[in-house]
Amino acid sequence: PDYSDIRAYQLFSKYDVSYASFWSSAITYTKASWKAILDFGSTDTRSTWTVQPPTTGDIGAASSNVWISNPTYGMSTFSANYTQVKGTRYYYTYEADACRMPMRIMNYVNASENSDAQMTGIASASLSALGSSYTKSGFKSLGSSLNIWTPFTQGGSYIQNFIAGGLVALSSNPALVPLDNACNRATVYTNISNALGANGTTNSTFNSNDMAFNCSVTLWGLTVNKNSQNALQRYMESYKTNVTGSSIATYAITKSGTINSVKLSLNHRNTGKNKVKITLISPSGRTVTVTDRLVNGNLNFSNWVIGGFAKQKARGTWTLKVSGAKGSRVSSHLDIQTK
Repeated sequence: PDYSDIRAYQLFSKYDVSYASFWSSAITYTKASWKAILDFGSTDTRSTWTVQPPTTGDIGAASSNVWISNPTYGMSTFSANYTQVKGTRYYYTYEADACRMPMRIMNYVNASENSDAQMTGIASASLSALGSSYTKSGFKSLGSSLNIWTPFTQGGSYIQNFIAGGLVALSSNPALVPLDNACNRATVYTNISNALGANGTTNSTFNSNDMAFNCSVTLWGLTVNKNSQNALQRYMESYKTNVTGSSIATYAITKSGTINSVKLSLNHRNTGKNKVKITLISPSGRTVTVTDRLVNGNLNFSNWVIGGFAKQKARGTWTLKVSGAKGSRVSSHLDIQTK
């Protein structure tokens, strides 16, 4: 599960538009595989394992699930319906090679364009397992090997930084509701943040042969901390492609404050000679014509300053309308600075 990243697939599809259907299928099947293994929320009617799940034979996806996953499975039958997935569980502990899963799921859940109750359910289940185990240790232990069945027992007397990085990512998002009363999300977040310390190493154990892996995964967990996305992901989320003919692209702007500047980058490839009108509409409904002229071939501009939006609020859905184009493709990016 930790080798699949549905948020990355979403971003790939924004750029690799010729193969968008491939990335869509990758997302569909990845979600199915995750749901086959993990509790995905209120619509999941299966039982959660309270004893060690088998490591041989079919995992019984139609009847049983876990809150956290071991790293490796062998899938013999697969479909978009999680109940029809068949596979063998190779291990029964949550350990180093499984600890990227919280970052994968939070990378998706935290993206402002996503609203997926079942993926949020998987994140909540993961938080419940890791958070309750950490809580029951008196906030003193989060070892590198945890049982994937309740009560999620663990060994050791240390906090492993890359597993802690995943718990930071999970517990920082207030939208997640733990399934176990032993896990209080806010308390877990405070304690795990303090354990990591200002430099991310306090109370953590390091293996000198695995230092790069430990540190990179810990930092990755911190990048999705506090319901955030990094700058590249925010840019990709606002990049709209494949606008053709009389079409509309929208941009979800989350910045607060009033507008200082609005800049539009656009690449218009027109196969014919047409009069093309492009307008930009603010969340309040103010409409500014970007261009309204005959286009023969390509129309390109980078960071074109669009006036007419002074003192407007930036936050909300912005709309770019393209009309009159034929057989064309428009790629665009909107950059709004506030004050």
